[in-house]
Amino acid sequence: WSGELPSVAGDFFMVVDANLASLKSDPAVSRRIQYSVQPSEDGNLLAQVAITYNHHGSFDWKTTRYRTYTRVYVPRGSQLVSVSGAMENDRLLDPARRPGEASVTEEGGFAVFGAFISIEPGESGTLAFTYELPADIAERVRSGGDYSLTAAKQPGTAGYPLTLDLKFGKNLRYAAPAEEEREQGDDRYRLTTDLRVDRDFTIRF
Repeated sequence: WSGELPSVAGDFFMVVDANLASLKSDPAVSRRIQYSVQPSEDGNLLAQVAITYNHHGSFDWKTTRYRTYTRVYVPRGSQLVSVSGAMENDRLLDPARRPGEASVTEEGGFAVFGAFISIEPGESGTLAFTYELPADIAERVRSGGDYSLTAAKQPGTAGYPLTLDLKFGKNLRYAAPAEEEREQGDDRYRLTTDLRVDRDFTIRF
């Protein structure tokens, strides 16, 4: 109820949207969140949070282009590698549609990456942050320890669809929640769920 950020020891992400002068457009915009992890060339873990917005509405008295400054909270010590889909401003104020940049800050014990994106009615767009996870998370995976992930929902939001695709370069021995049986027995964890509530995932190697 308080919106307090949790205290976690493993991997974590939370996507937070901020409606910027978009009237009451939020109900017309669906969101889908994808989270992926894969080994990087230097032996660490490269993560990506991608948010896809789909604007189903039209211009009317309560709906307009959806303008949001989106922040992603991730483990402290994460290093931003790149951002895609970020915009300098919306189509009206920046007809050239110049790409925007991401900000990097800290809050509540987490690293925070933020960027602006605008979605026109009838269109869709994806904002993606790629970053390197802290070395201690990768080290736990390399040494055979558990990998844990908390995916937190933004307070007050509906159950956005969430897809996980986590690749570690070594076979999984146990995962909770379990994958579908046809997905088991390899080095990847693939699951589709939603963020009606905060979700916790545990993987053992």
